[in-house]
Amino acid sequence: MTKSAGMSSARLLAQEQAEKNAAEARRAYEARQHAFDEKTARLRTLRLAKEAADRDAGQTAPAAPASAPSAARKPAPKPAPKTVKKTKRTTGDAGRS
Repeated sequence: MTKSAGMSSARLLAQEQAEKNAAEARRAYEARQHAFDEKTARLRTLRLAKEAADRDAGQTAPAAPASAPSAARKPAPKPAPKTVKKTKRTTGDAGRS
């Protein structure tokens, strides 16, 4: 085997390994995405069922999204302004002649 053939063989092996790693990472990503989609669909079904049950029970107002700010919440109070205590400055004999 020549030196250049050994280099291309090593490069080919490295490329094949990189392709295997990429395929494995892609499968893992797709599995996580599938699990996320299933969980989202399950939670959506539960939310819709709860909203329908609440509506049937006479609670006509739909639940507010979790990210919406509450209208009943009061704004945070403003901090009191800081006061600075003034002190009387005394002058020494340095300025007198």
